[in-house]
Amino acid sequence: MPNFGFWQANFTPLGVPVTVNYLFGFKVNNDGDGRLSFTYTPSNRSNFIKFRVSWNGTERQESWIDGRREWDLIQSHPVDECDMYNRCGAFGKCNEMDLSKCSCMEGFVAKDSACVRRKKLQCEENNSLYVEDRGKKDGFVQIERVKLPDFVDYVGSQDVKECEKMCLDNCSCTAYAFDIGINCMIWNRDLVDVQQFGESGNTLFVRVAHSELAEKNNVKKLVVITTVIIGTFFVCVLIWLIWKCKTNCQAEILNKSETPKVGASGEFPIDFSGTSDLGVEGQQSTGTELAMCIHVGMLCVQDMAAHRPNMANVVLMLESENATLPMPRQPTFTSMRYNLDGDMWNGNQDVVSSNNVTISVILGR
Repeated sequence: MPNFGFWQANFTPLGVPVTVNYLFGFKVNNDGDGRLSFTYTPSNRSNFIKFRVSWNGTERQESWIDGRREWDLIQSHPVDECDMYNRCGAFGKCNEMDLSKCSCMEGFVAKDSACVRRKKLQCEENNSLYVEDRGKKDGFVQIERVKLPDFVDYVGSQDVKECEKMCLDNCSCTAYAFDIGINCMIWNRDLVDVQQFGESGNTLFVRVAHSELAEKNNVKKLVVITTVIIGTFFVCVLIWLIWKCKTNCQAEILNKSETPKVGASGEFPIDFSGTSDLGVEGQQSTGTELAMCIHVGMLCVQDMAAHRPNMANVVLMLESENATLPMPRQPTFTSMRYNLDGDMWNGNQDVVSSNNVTISVILGR
């Protein structure tokens, strides 16, 4: 059977993800007086079930199929590389999601295919410690979501704080863990058969030198400071872009309102330097609207009534945004009147006046 690590009071593996096949039919029984028994009962007693361990340590559970006259595999172990016992050695941890599979625990480095401490503990020989590390107590780093090491040396009823102190006071203590169902667990030897999980698992507190904690805190501070600086920079850039966009939009709107468009068909042009303060019913009008009103007004005061638009056309002109307005006729008392109004009269009309100011026409009643 695979090494599931520690078993809880309800006889299930502690923090280890287990499929149904592994525990199907197996049961841990509390026989009393501190005695436990481990039994297996097949779901179908008429089937032949066998367990065998191959030469390479692989465990196989097989069922006999009468129709095919052969053994059929139910489950085998190990399933993957990290299920192999102590795959990464002492103070190493195996992670099936990593390409290299093995890595050293925090505070340890790989040397000659093994994980060794990067810096000596304070409780060891002081002469071998760095000057800045002397007199400073060791500490613990958290390794989360792992299967706890094999060969625990002590299991007691202490709470988490007492468990930490108990390990710190013992120079040979290498790690401790705490679980509500088991309470305090302490290791006084190399940490072996540790596996890293993506989910579930337990938290292991590994003892390291004080300087390791300082370096880790410095790295955390650097990460926080870098994150704050980058975040502040991006916020400032975002604010500047919003301000720039708002300024450009306001300038574009102002330009559109300040510069009336003059059509190519000869509409009445008028130039304003900005938004006019003149308006209707207290509302501010733009230069284009005011120019249209003046244009329509000049059409309405032409000399000849036939040239003036009726009220329906006036309303249509004022309400339409893209209306093309005709040019108003030249007013009275100009030398061009005869030529401009010639289309309203017969071409053979006599000019009574000789100063080109007034024209008398004889019309029948």
